[in-house]
Amino acid sequence: MAKTKISELEKQYGVDRKDIIAFLNEQGIEAKTANSSIEDEAVSQVLKHFAPEIEKKQPSAGSQTG
Repeated sequence: MAKTKISELEKQYGVDRKDIIAFLNEQGIEAKTANSSIEDEAVSQVLKHFAPEIEKKQPSAGSQTG
């Protein structure tokens, strides 16, 4: 299984690392710092939980200028 650093999730999806760490700890997944690595299953949980926040921050496909 691949592992992903919390800092990479923060960069890619714009979710604050402190929020990610707090969520993971609530789920019983050990994460202490932004350099902590988590399994793919935990990444999926994070993305599912923060999906509404991520969607707000992602540019929509229909909003092109020009």
